[in-house]
Amino acid sequence: MKALQPTLKEKKRYVNFELIPTQSYNAPGTLQALIDKLNDFLGVFESSRAGIMPVKYYPSKKKGILRTSSEYVDDIKTGFTFIKTLNSTPIILRSTRVSGTLNNAKEDIGETHE
Repeated sequence: MKALQPTLKEKKRYVNFELIPTQSYNAPGTLQALIDKLNDFLGVFESSRAGIMPVKYYPSKKKGILRTSSEYVDDIKTGFTFIKTLNSTPIILRSTRVSGTLNNAKEDIGETHE
């Protein structure tokens, strides 16, 4: 069986986001709760096509990275505007950057390369 040509492979993007809580916020389960909310917004079929994957969440900075398909970046950003609560805490979600490589996404958050 032959490997897929590079033009046929799904192109991924890394979406950096910032979580701004309006009250004190406890971090456990943040990424999974966020993905559950995005799945509710997109629906079963669209969320499977978007391929939303958690990469990392930095609780001290209240920033994180999600991986998604390049075709669904705008849908993810739109979903951020509709998410008003996370784990029953009022929040504001804001996308800060979209990157094609994980290293550039980490640079924006302030994590250094190894």
